[in-house]
Amino acid sequence: MADYFGREYLLILDKPEVGGLEIKDLRISFKINKSLVGFPNLAEISIYNLKEENRNRFKEDSKVELYAGYKNNIKLIFKGEIRNFHNEYAKPDHITHVFAGDASKTLKTAKVNKTLGKGSTTETLYNELISNLDGVSKGVTDGLKDCITNKRSILKSIILSGSVKKWLDLISETCGFDYSINDNIIETVAKNKAMNDEPTLLINQNNGLIGIPEITEIGVDIQMFLRPEVKLGRTFKFNSLSTKINVGNLLFREVRKSTNNNTYRINSIEHIGDTRAKDWSTSLEGMKI
Repeated sequence: MADYFGREYLLILDKPEVGGLEIKDLRISFKINKSLVGFPNLAEISIYNLKEENRNRFKEDSKVELYAGYKNNIKLIFKGEIRNFHNEYAKPDHITHVFAGDASKTLKTAKVNKTLGKGSTTETLYNELISNLDGVSKGVTDGLKDCITNKRSILKSIILSGSVKKWLDLISETCGFDYSINDNIIETVAKNKAMNDEPTLLINQNNGLIGIPEITEIGVDIQMFLRPEVKLGRTFKFNSLSTKINVGNLLFREVRKSTNNNTYRINSIEHIGDTRAKDWSTSLEGMKI
């Protein structure tokens, strides 16, 4: 059985103008939402009882990184930019509330202005688009690879102009893939398929399963102890003595000796934690593949 004791975290605030700030001993709470929909991932982080001088170091557009996990084993669960923040005095605590997005400003504001000649490949087009996303690097290109393998090319010259996100949405729809930016890395995955760069995660009572998995019309919703290493687009299986069935908002329970061997793609992730409360979990929304 895995060791899920000894919660630990590290929060890093890093902006050149103000130097760096590391927080690891104060109480924090957080909620991280990630989704395969082409929108920025979001984080809500609350830090308790910072010194006044450190509270004043939080600024919009500051970079934040949050690592979390267990004793001597913490991993990155969020990396992005502060979009908003405010300080609250809720006697006896001073609480700094931070709202951040993963490359949110870049994806929202990035523009492209480039002419591609006849015969340019889909890969050339994609690379040109992401080169305009400041601070974002290219990761797995599943789905896009399928488009390239099929030798789709531009039959005539094309002018790329305007919003990078609108062009990414267009090419993803044309080629049949989903894309997301995770910790400032953009990745693609074929629609209704999964990435195969990592082994399938098995979830059961011996490695952190919480409660009863809920079978939905598209797959399964499942909760477990915090697992910072899980990534969008990868696969998981679960084993549980019983499940809840939710179809059309009709909820009932099914008891099984063991679950089947269905494989699910991770479509969304929610990390929730509080160093002074019971919350320290990861919830997955999986699509059956």
